[in-house]
Amino acid sequence: MKNSSLTPKKLSDFLYRNLAYYHVPRYIGFLENLPIGPSTEYLKNEIRNEWEKNVTNSKIWDNQIQDFLD
Repeated sequence: MKNSSLTPKKLSDFLYRNLAYYHVPRYIGFLENLPIGPSTEYLKNEIRNEWEKNVTNSKIWDNQIQDFLD
């Protein structure tokens, strides 16, 4: 994602144009990679922990306020 031109705002705009408004997630965040366990399943607890860490570091986009959380 470091060299990607995709931003939370661009993704949000795309989703609002192509989906019903109630299908668009309120919060958008990016992870560098998804943790996968030995059975090739996503490790949901680790994803959740990473999400919580990003919320506290203001790396989550909030569609309602159209800005990064402070």
